[in-house]
Amino acid sequence: MKVVFIIPIDKFTKGMYRFMEKHFSNLERFFIFYGKGERFEVNEKAQNCFWMESYNDIRKDSKEYALVQSADLILYSGLFDTVHCFRKFGMKTLKKTYIQFWGADFYILGDHSGSFKHKLSKWYRKYVIRHAAGVINLLPKEYEALCKICAPKGKHFIAPVCGDGSIQQLIANLRSTPKSRDPLRIIVGNSATDTNQHLDMFEKLAEYKNENIEIICPLSYGDSAYAETVIRTGRELFGDKFVPLTEFMDIETYYGYIARSAIAVFNNNRQQAMGNINAALGLGCKVYIRSDTAMWDSYCVTRGYKVYKAEEIGSVPFAEFADCADDPEENYRIYQEASSLDKYVRQWQQVFDSIEGAE
Repeated sequence: MKVVFIIPIDKFTKGMYRFMEKHFSNLERFFIFYGKGERFEVNEKAQNCFWMESYNDIRKDSKEYALVQSADLILYSGLFDTVHCFRKFGMKTLKKTYIQFWGADFYILGDHSGSFKHKLSKWYRKYVIRHAAGVINLLPKEYEALCKICAPKGKHFIAPVCGDGSIQQLIANLRSTPKSRDPLRIIVGNSATDTNQHLDMFEKLAEYKNENIEIICPLSYGDSAYAETVIRTGRELFGDKFVPLTEFMDIETYYGYIARSAIAVFNNNRQQAMGNINAALGLGCKVYIRSDTAMWDSYCVTRGYKVYKAEEIGSVPFAEFADCADDPEENYRIYQEASSLDKYVRQWQQVFDSIEGAE
């Protein structure tokens, strides 16, 4: 079975490529990577990887066009601007296309603002989703919401944007890192995007500003103007207790910050930062997330993690907020089960087995 993956170059891309190469070598695999992100090492001998500056190049290149047309399955990972590729490929290709949602590409469907051109583009996006052969979501609740927005007609799967196992090993290696409790280190959010709802959370955390705390705030990617607002507000409220992280760093260094944090707060108002949340749970942090998102259902109800409601921060005494008496080993046990490579392989095997005539 010939599978063509169309994937934007992002921090998740290398892990997904390596996962597919390692665990699904029985498939005839081809990868089309697009975007201006940093390229990574691939198996050149396989001659199955193609690099594009933008999705427009995918539409123009006759070789990639022929590859897409001959595929048994097109796995379209991350439904961003590239949705317009189908105008070049032909809408009949939708009958053999599975769309994998990352998060932001799903939530923009609910945005009703913008120009006529923006609304027209969103209508087209919904049309593509509705008529695709299948959709892949990270969380069951997101599929329920998707059905209300555009009623997809194809098959449905739950599967992760997976990696090669290096993250799980890194977390295992960092678990012995001592937590900073003097001052109490609190890591807030994962990026410079307004869906992190930093300012709302800062108002809540301000109730504890006179306590011995340190607030770490990752802002190395996203909206630079928004990041400046977050930094200005954080410093006004917390002074030198506020530490913004504005430079990109390797994942070992970044996860080291999480490992040394006693508390991790994710006030995101949609599915976002799941890699950071998983890491915080695996590394023994006391984790706060919002209870009005699909993530709460996934982490607390479905998987059984011990997590806390972000909405309650500021309304409970500092001692209760800071108390980390719960046994983090139970969360780590759940993390190991939830992030098992064997589980990821089973989930993706279901995806590939669903194609008629799959071998």
